[in-house]
Amino acid sequence: MGKKRAAVIAFIIMISGAPVLAQTSTTTSISCCEGDFDCDEDQDGADASAFKADFGRSRILNPCTNDNPCNGDFLCDGCVDGTDGALFKSDFGRSPFKNSCPACIDGEGCAYTTTSSTTTTCDIEIVYGRPGRRTEPYTCNDIIDFTLCSDCSSFDPSCLVWTISPPAPWLAIDKIDDCTWRLLIGDYCCEDPDNPGAYAITVTDTCNNASDMVIINIL
Repeated sequence: MGKKRAAVIAFIIMISGAPVLAQTSTTTSISCCEGDFDCDEDQDGADASAFKADFGRSRILNPCTNDNPCNGDFLCDGCVDGTDGALFKSDFGRSPFKNSCPACIDGEGCAYTTTSSTTTTCDIEIVYGRPGRRTEPYTCNDIIDFTLCSDCSSFDPSCLVWTISPPAPWLAIDKIDDCTWRLLIGDYCCEDPDNPGAYAITVTDTCNNASDMVIINIL
């Protein structure tokens, strides 16, 4: 009996002397909420209202600037469009009780470059759909009409090059007129069923060195 008791005591001493791995702590970084505009560590309806107020501002129409910034220009490209809407939507609903947002850091935001008044610049922009639906996903056989806005005095539609990334055989862009192009979403359910997702549609004005891009989400 004495030997058993001694063995039990020795076993307890061995355990108490071993490192307790469960008590080791690690630091996990929390991804930021770009749309926490009021810095209250959540992304809720108040932030959505602020985003909606600036949605549609572009490099041609009421652009985002250092003096007049935008709520929602997450890419710092001078506009609040469907790509920003998709980013806002990805964090919407985060709160201190569910995947909380980290505290805001002073100085965060876009720093826009200014151009000399003597420098002539021009830009182009893709506009499509109703503002409230631009972040909604599309599906088989949908059609999206893109209107191209430009402030280039020498704008020439023949200078435009459209690209789709990643390329897909069931996505095609056709010209409707000098300002409108149509994206046709084919029946990928049969042709390419494993590749729905986000697709970048880019237009480049090769004559004026200007470009714009939108993200289309396809189910």
